[in-house]
Amino acid sequence: MKNNPITQNKFFLISLFVTISIFFWYVRLNNFNNMMTFHIDQAEHIFNAKEMVDEGKIRLIGPIVSTRVVEGRGYFIGPYYLYILAALGIIFSWNVIVMTKALLLMWWLTSLGFLVWIGKKMNWYVGLLSYLVLAAHPLLIGFSRMFINPNFTAPVGLLFFYFLYRAWKNNKWWEWLLAGVFAGIGISFHFAVMIWLVFIGGTWLASLIRGKAKWWYLIVAGAGAILGDLPYILFELRHNFYNLRTMLSIGVNPGNDSIPAGYYLFAFIPLLIWPFAYLANYITKKTHFLITLALVFVYLFYVQAQNPHPAVRGIGMPKGWSVPLQQDLAQRICDDPDKGSFELAGLITADLRALDLRWWVEQCGAKPAGFMEYPFVDTLFMVDQGFQAKGEMHGNWEVASMNPHTVELQEQLNEYLWFYKLKRVKEGDVTAE
Repeated sequence: MKNNPITQNKFFLISLFVTISIFFWYVRLNNFNNMMTFHIDQAEHIFNAKEMVDEGKIRLIGPIVSTRVVEGRGYFIGPYYLYILAALGIIFSWNVIVMTKALLLMWWLTSLGFLVWIGKKMNWYVGLLSYLVLAAHPLLIGFSRMFINPNFTAPVGLLFFYFLYRAWKNNKWWEWLLAGVFAGIGISFHFAVMIWLVFIGGTWLASLIRGKAKWWYLIVAGAGAILGDLPYILFELRHNFYNLRTMLSIGVNPGNDSIPAGYYLFAFIPLLIWPFAYLANYITKKTHFLITLALVFVYLFYVQAQNPHPAVRGIGMPKGWSVPLQQDLAQRICDDPDKGSFELAGLITADLRALDLRWWVEQCGAKPAGFMEYPFVDTLFMVDQGFQAKGEMHGNWEVASMNPHTVELQEQLNEYLWFYKLKRVKEGDVTAE
């Protein structure tokens, strides 16, 4: 390699590592509360995890895939996601901000895993360039500021492909077993990971043809996959294969919508980062090492320019909606002495029940009524995009069930969102609006 003394100089490599690490943490923690995502999925999942803890019953399945519900029938992901959220919730007293920050450590360790793997197999300079890409890619930055089940396929994917590589190279039965175990664990987090089973089968067949693998290694890997996803499989056995029958009935993509390119790729980061590492190594050998570094920066600037996610709020957060605003409104609701029995509504996305705001309200000590109690509560607190203020309200049941009512508070929160307090008019009260 040209300029070998530079790319192997320990001070240079350590300095590059420290610089990238500082950048990794700074870009994620800077303005974290405003940039983190806590909305529909996160709120629903944290409610699921806390309910599991409060009930004291370990569940064998995780949350339902809400975007895949057809005529009331849908399927569920595995339970490990809830186990992790439950553990974090207990450790950090259900503070979702601290819980989300804690998961940054998972992303950092995953990036370090690739650094060490590539550094040992190729060279440390290329390993650090790979580390830089993982630290600075805008998609990874954005998704690391939220908890969502596909995120966990990144570290599991690192371990799966590592042991699959070792199984291919060494053909030890326990390496095939571990590859299978991590495949099973990965499937528990996201069904896209099922294609890992194809990778196992293809790798085993290629090893068998070249006379390295034994025929029963595939059975060992299959047993590992069953072991890795055992809680989910136990649920299927106990409930007549509900999820399997649901998938066969409605398909894995019943809405016929296009597959998003973002978090589906987290399970396949090894397949993306290793070709990059080989290309970076080739360019560094043929040119100057600074040219490789410059090309990496050009790539990162390009993907940042092509990034469809805004740099002013968390991925998936509606315009004007943020965790600090959720907390502020929740505290105002909790401190309202005249609310009586109350409910919440959010007309800013599909989350009409305002689960994210509901979480913070419950955390500050108030308890909204049940989801079916909208027609009976005294007060409805609502956030929308100005529909009520402009007289353009849609016929949402959550709001219509409050009629007749008066509007006791109508406040514009920012350029995009409004906050209201609707009070039900009971018999003998003043005339409603």
